[in-house]
Amino acid sequence: MREKMDIIIIILTYLIELFIMSFLRYSQYMYCEYEIIKLPNAIFNFCFEADFLYSISNFFNFLFFILGFTYILSVLFKIKSGYIVNLRKNNFYLLFLMINELLFYLFEIKIMIINSHVFRFVIICLLTNLVVYIKYKKNNIKIK
Repeated sequence: MREKMDIIIIILTYLIELFIMSFLRYSQYMYCEYEIIKLPNAIFNFCFEADFLYSISNFFNFLFFILGFTYILSVLFKIKSGYIVNLRKNNFYLLFLMINELLFYLFEIKIMIINSHVFRFVIICLLTNLVVYIKYKKNNIKIK
């Protein structure tokens, strides 16, 4: 379990991202439905649900930062314990997250850099992997 903690964190991030995407699609659907009906009561209900969805999205966005720092701590724990971090597998999963995010934002890179919390998580993880790679090269440790 300790050996695969970093991979588990990346997969958990992917699942949370899918959950947030479903929230965003649901909120867009709700907006379209209530925009067509234009009933005052329905608009009030939409505002309440949109506020609820927004607060849940903010919670999950905060969770991405916690997962990013947990990833850093798990990699540091693996290095201290003598385990070798599998950089290829980690970078493959992070690349998969990045491709998924690019598809979600329809390859609008400027909007993705500004709005995407998953993008920031991937950058944090890639910088951590870069530091680990430099440490392994410096100490002549074979990289997986």
